[in-house]
Amino acid sequence: MNMTSSSRSESPIQGWFLSGTPMHHYAIELDGTLVHTGRQSAHLYTVHPDQNQPVATTPHEQQFGTLMQQFQAQAYHNKRMRLSGFVKTRAVVESCGLWMRVDDRYENVLQFDNMHNRLLTGDCDWNHYAIVLDIPLESTTIAFGVMLIGQGDVWIDSLRFEEVGRDVPLTHLDPQADLPDAPQNLDFEQ
Repeated sequence: MNMTSSSRSESPIQGWFLSGTPMHHYAIELDGTLVHTGRQSAHLYTVHPDQNQPVATTPHEQQFGTLMQQFQAQAYHNKRMRLSGFVKTRAVVESCGLWMRVDDRYENVLQFDNMHNRLLTGDCDWNHYAIVLDIPLESTTIAFGVMLIGQGDVWIDSLRFEEVGRDVPLTHLDPQADLPDAPQNLDFEQ
């Protein structure tokens, strides 16, 4: 899922934008009522022309919205970076969570975490979450935000993006972690 090639909208939140598929099902705003600290939080939520019609999800394309930003990676090369902040949810049907991705100049994903093993659903009060990724030397772009899959409301507040020591464990997804070491059952006799 490449956020940079998804459509974007103009944003009411400086430095952030809305992306996703399809965009007309999602909206973002600053919220001065539900905050963790300070005066405002960011709110990502589903919009329905007909409140009785849920956001449809097909097996081929999962609908999502994300409040995100992206920036150049050069200042963070060879550093371990932590994105952390407070998240609150209401009526999240599918899932939501923070995410961070590190790409090279060819848009190859070098590091990625979308909280896939700790996704939020339903109603959750403010809680602190973190993502920790290494920023390889060949990195050119860092993108992060909060993603909402399906219906619901999610608020984020008090985000931090900071360097951490090598003793802080990584949270990145390792696509090879669940793969066997060699081909299996090639003669179909097992």
